[in-house]
Amino acid sequence: MRRISLHDFVDVVTSYREGDDLPESLLLDRSEAFTTYYAPFEYINTAAKVVLCGITPGLQQAT
Repeated sequence: MRRISLHDFVDVVTSYREGDDLPESLLLDRSEAFTTYYAPFEYINTAAKVVLCGITPGLQQAT
Protein backbone atom coordinates (compact mmCIF):
# COMPACT_ATOMS: atom_id res chain seq x y z
CA MET A 1 0.00 0.00 0.00
CA ARG A 2 1.33 3.44 -0.95
CA ARG A 3 1.82 5.88 1.92
CA ILE A 4 -0.11 9.13 1.44
CA SER A 5 1.29 12.32 2.98
CA LEU A 6 0.92 16.10 2.98
CA HIS A 7 3.63 16.35 0.31
CA ASP A 8 1.21 14.72 -2.15
CA PHE A 9 -1.44 17.39 -1.53
CA VAL A 10 0.42 20.51 -0.33
CA ASP A 11 -0.63 22.73 -3.26
CA VAL A 12 -4.35 22.01 -2.97
CA VAL A 13 -4.33 22.13 0.86
CA THR A 14 -2.62 25.53 0.98
CA SER A 15 -4.93 27.01 -1.68
CA TYR A 16 -8.17 25.79 -0.02
CA ARG A 17 -10.52 28.55 1.18
CA GLU A 18 -12.98 27.94 4.02
CA GLY A 19 -16.48 27.43 2.67
CA ASP A 20 -15.34 25.98 -0.66
CA ASP A 21 -16.39 22.45 -1.58
CA LEU A 22 -13.70 19.87 -0.97
CA PRO A 23 -11.66 19.60 -4.18
CA GLU A 24 -11.80 16.36 -6.16
CA SER A 25 -7.99 16.29 -6.03
CA LEU A 26 -8.28 15.41 -2.31
CA LEU A 27 -10.57 12.46 -3.05
CA LEU A 28 -8.95 9.17 -2.02
CA ASP A 29 -11.81 6.70 -2.49
CA ARG A 30 -15.53 6.57 -3.16
CA SER A 31 -18.03 3.74 -2.69
CA GLU A 32 -21.83 3.56 -2.55
CA ALA A 33 -21.99 4.57 1.11
CA PHE A 34 -18.73 6.42 1.78
CA THR A 35 -16.47 9.07 0.31
CA THR A 36 -12.94 9.43 1.70
CA TYR A 37 -10.95 12.66 1.37
CA TYR A 38 -7.39 13.36 2.44
CA ALA A 39 -7.07 15.51 5.58
CA PRO A 40 -3.63 16.74 6.78
CA PHE A 41 -3.00 15.27 10.24
CA GLU A 42 0.69 14.34 10.02
CA TYR A 43 2.13 16.74 12.58
CA ILE A 44 3.38 15.01 15.73
CA ASN A 45 4.34 17.06 18.77
CA THR A 46 6.87 14.82 20.51
CA ALA A 47 6.68 16.97 23.68
CA ALA A 48 2.88 16.69 23.97
CA LYS A 49 1.34 15.72 27.31
CA VAL A 50 -2.04 14.75 25.79
CA VAL A 51 -2.81 12.68 22.69
CA LEU A 52 -6.13 13.03 20.83
CA CYS A 53 -7.06 10.20 18.47
CA GLY A 54 -10.09 9.80 16.25
CA ILE A 55 -11.56 9.98 12.80
CA THR A 56 -13.16 12.86 10.97
CA PRO A 57 -16.80 11.89 10.51
CA GLY A 58 -17.97 14.65 8.22
CA LEU A 59 -17.57 17.83 6.21
CA GLN A 60 -17.87 20.09 9.29
CA GLN A 61 -14.73 18.57 10.82
CA ALA A 62 -12.86 18.51 7.51
CA THR A 63 -13.24 22.25 6.84
